[in-house]
Amino acid sequence: MSLLYKHRVLDSSPISYNRFGDESGAIATDEIGSTDGTYSTNSILNASPLVEDETDGAANLNGSTHIRFGSKIRDLLAGKQIVTVEFLIKPNSIAGEEMIISLPRQASDTAPHVCSVRSIDNEPDCLAPGVCSNVSYADWTSCETAVETWTAAVCSDPSYTTQASCEAAGVCTDGSYTTQASCENAGHCSDPSYTSEAPCVNAGSCTDPSYTTQTSCEAAGVCTDGSYTTQASCEAAGTCSDPIHTDRSACETAGETWTLETWTPGNETWTYETWDYEVWTPTPGTWTPGSCSDPAFSDQSSCENAVHVWTHDNTWEPWPGWQGHQAFFQVYSDGGKIGLYASTSLYDGWSAESSSSVLTPGLTAHVIAKVDYASGTIEIYLNHTLVASANGSPDNSAVTFDNGDISAGYEDMVASTPKVSDSGYNISATMDEMSFYDRALSSTERTEHFNEATATIPPVDSTFELSYNSEASNQTWVSLITVELQTEMEFPQHRFHLQYDIDTFQADYKRFNL
Repeated sequence: MSLLYKHRVLDSSPISYNRFGDESGAIATDEIGSTDGTYSTNSILNASPLVEDETDGAANLNGSTHIRFGSKIRDLLAGKQIVTVEFLIKPNSIAGEEMIISLPRQASDTAPHVCSVRSIDNEPDCLAPGVCSNVSYADWTSCETAVETWTAAVCSDPSYTTQASCEAAGVCTDGSYTTQASCENAGHCSDPSYTSEAPCVNAGSCTDPSYTTQTSCEAAGVCTDGSYTTQASCEAAGTCSDPIHTDRSACETAGETWTLETWTPGNETWTYETWDYEVWTPTPGTWTPGSCSDPAFSDQSSCENAVHVWTHDNTWEPWPGWQGHQAFFQVYSDGGKIGLYASTSLYDGWSAESSSSVLTPGLTAHVIAKVDYASGTIEIYLNHTLVASANGSPDNSAVTFDNGDISAGYEDMVASTPKVSDSGYNISATMDEMSFYDRALSSTERTEHFNEATATIPPVDSTFELSYNSEASNQTWVSLITVELQTEMEFPQHRFHLQYDIDTFQADYKRFNL
């Protein structure tokens, strides 16, 4: 960091400039002289300065220490339209929500309530717009006091009282069966004397009723000798041309002719009995389920005990946790993100936060944070880059307070929550060079401050030789040379002139060293 940083800040006319650690003791000395603070402990002063080549210290805030300004800075900013704070910070670690600086506007442990529609500043109007879980109700009161009614379920055929029986209705070919399962498992035989399938299909009849079995029926016929009743016995018999012979062999030995009997098959057929299953013809009824006057409820109990919910279009909530509590201006870190809360009343709080982590442990960051209460603009610059911005709708166009004095524990704080006892939210970091302004810094000022804050080139001693040619009797001051001193930046920042009385040059050498 350039040694010119202090001068750059003072040239911008801050209302308070606390360099932190530049003097020993419990007092955090203000360079301007109007807003000295108090260190919570002298151990804060053991940090190395964040300004290179300077010998003063910095504030090492370890998570349980803080710096208190009382109401001094707050009073300087009362009625101002713009508040700007500038500081250097090097986090020791990064956690969740951690407060960097808080400037209070009231003494109570209260966070401003904020309507999500910033133009609405009271709870009833904020929460009135919305929608009921039953869209039939158009306002909050009727929604949450409504009583719903239940209409019982019914089948198109009133004889069926359950959905299953209603939708399974039908007609069987045998009307004695009233369900599909019983119908389709039933049947009847072509011979009504058989009442089950197995004996039915195994039974039958011959075209000649005298035959009672399939075998005898299908084997029936007529022999030329009617005394033979089977094909085998018929075809084995015969007659001799000489009736004296009854044996074929003897007949043929005697030279007679043996004539075989012939079997003429009959035309008898065997017919099996048949089993026919009953047929089910579906005639389903239409089941109308029970219903609630509010379709969101599907059973009678929940319907008749319905509790409707009014979903508000807007929200009316305080800032979460400690954030924004009684502050008109509060800079914080959340997991390395940097943000700023602002408010002028309990109803108009607004904020801006960087979209990603920008604070890194062990790295120094130059921060400028500004709130314009007239326009509602918040801007946060980190290392000369705009990392967060927002536009709110302040109720007031300037810094306002609810009470004249800020009670102990709710005073202007650096690195502590407004309630000092809530050390769990205190940031652990080295902080240095904190300045407050009641105006916005110009783009040129931001550039100059950042360039000086981040310069890393150490100062270099330079020696040059100057020759002169003058008369000792000419006792006047002579401008010998103009030397431009270059800073780390690309353009000259300061010039000085060397003037010497030539009577002081007594040596014969016409040169001197500087």
